[in-house]
Amino acid sequence: MQVTVTGSYAEVLDFVAGLQSGSRLFLVDGLGTVAAPGLPGLVNATISGLVYSLVAPAAASTG
Repeated sequence: MQVTVTGSYAEVLDFVAGLQSGSRLFLVDGLGTVAAPGLPGLVNATISGLVYSLVAPAAASTG
């Protein structure tokens, strides 16, 4: 999964911390930033990672 956000570098880091500590399991495996065009002091950040979910036992496949 890939997410793109814009904000100050500190705000981007706070967002990443929230992703990793939220109620959904999101494993960040990549983070890239570039200066946001026309927005001094802000960056565009692209965050990539894996989202995990639990399958209820009744819905699990017995394959």
